[in-house]
Order: sequence, then C-alpha cells, then structure tokens
Amino acid sequence: MQFDSKMVHTYLRLVHDKNPLHSHIVPGQLVCEYIFQNYQLTWSSFKVKYQRPIQINEKLYIQKEQQSVKVFNQQHELKLIIYNRL
Repeated sequence: MQFDSKMVHTYLRLVHDKNPLHSHIVPGQLVCEYIFQNYQLTWSSFKVKYQRPIQINEKLYIQKEQQSVKVFNQQHELKLIIYNRL
C-alpha cells in the first residue's frame, strides 16, 4: 500500500483539508478510509492510535487481526493502529 502525492492532494481537496502538515505527510483519516474500503472492515465503532507520520510515497503493509489493523512501513515501524470498539 502506498499513497502518492496525487492521491493525497485529491483527498485534501475533497475534504477541504487545509492543514499545512498534510502537504508532506499522509492524512491518517485517508489511510483509515482506504483500509476500511479495501479490507472490507465493517466495524461500526473504532479507535485510531497514530504512532508515527506516514510520508507520501512510503511503502506500507497491513497486519490485520481479529479486532485491530496495524500499519507498518518497510522498516517495520508501526505507523498506526485501528482498534474495533465492540
């Protein structure tokens, strides 16, 4: 999984996000929305714990567990965790 600058800037325009940090890093909400769509998560309530910024074009991989999804980079640094709130 990877988010390029075109995808990030399109997302920022769609959601009217003017946060200057998001010109250099991927918005966490974009990552969450991508995961929910592409990994068929149907949790009605969830919590996100942001660990480290995700850089544009950074290669990521997902570790999906029963009640959480973890996002890591290629150096195995944990970037964020999405927890199911039962």
